[in-house]
Amino acid sequence: MGALALSFERCAAALSRVGLTIDDIQKCGGSVLNVGAPYLVGSLAQGFGNRGSDVDLHLLVDDTPLSSAPFLLFVNGVTVDIEQHPISAPNRITSTLSTAEVMLPLGRIALEPTAYANDVRLTRWSTALPLHDKLPPIIEPSRVGLVMAHLARRALSATFIAWAAAHLAERAGSDATYLWRLCGWAILDLVCAGSGYPPVDRKWLPARVSQARIPKSIVDGVLAVTGTDHVREQLTTVGLPGVDAVALARIERAPGLQGVTIGTGHFLLTPRGQLEQTSPAEGPVSGFRDEMGARYAMDCVRVGLSCIALDEVAVSDALRAIGDAM
Repeated sequence: MGALALSFERCAAALSRVGLTIDDIQKCGGSVLNVGAPYLVGSLAQGFGNRGSDVDLHLLVDDTPLSSAPFLLFVNGVTVDIEQHPISAPNRITSTLSTAEVMLPLGRIALEPTAYANDVRLTRWSTALPLHDKLPPIIEPSRVGLVMAHLARRALSATFIAWAAAHLAERAGSDATYLWRLCGWAILDLVCAGSGYPPVDRKWLPARVSQARIPKSIVDGVLAVTGTDHVREQLTTVGLPGVDAVALARIERAPGLQGVTIGTGHFLLTPRGQLEQTSPAEGPVSGFRDEMGARYAMDCVRVGLSCIALDEVAVSDALRAIGDAM
């Protein structure tokens, strides 16, 4: 069986998890699906999903200038989310990806991050399955490895931000137990991404761990993370020795803040629709040393005035240093 036919068969098997066939989708979709090339994306396409899952479809359309907002169909009681994307978008986005990368024990990692919106699309397109047996893969096979390296870099950044958030909460005197747990899950997400299983909804993390055959010793170790020393130990175990997210992270003014004047009062309107008079916290995470400063920074992050970001150039330098030492 050829690669295209095999992908088509996998699409049929994925849809069967929600009790649908490709014919069911095509009949109910009608002219909606005829405007472009339809692909199954998301958790079902990645090999996960169950009877309660939605069906996510992407249509690659010739004359769509921009990605569209999703719209819905209901097929035999199953929700089908459909988005349209320019047919040129996959090649355009993948052709702009930096080829600079480092090979580490956990896999290929890109040295330069991409935009978040592109990473979301690439995650879905790299595992997409066609609804027609003549459709080629969305991502050219020669570029899949590069795409996976960039998705692993996104998972690495998420791990460092989770680590910095847990550290800051602990410094602020808060109970950081849950945040350290999130950090452990982020490490597992990173290991899966490095093994070629890109990020998807966290509820599927155990299934991804199983598919990627992550050793039980690593799983047990990262799920027991309770502090910075544990994080360093686990990252060293998976092949990232000597990294320090606290030194690489910053508190930055959140994007999208708007100044608002009400009477004699001056406020900032956050993207969450809240009015705040507090000035956003800004500076290196390592600079918020005392409890009061750390609590101020965390409060600003919590209400949407500030966000945790990484010095991505410094992250790239750290990755190069690890790669050179291998």
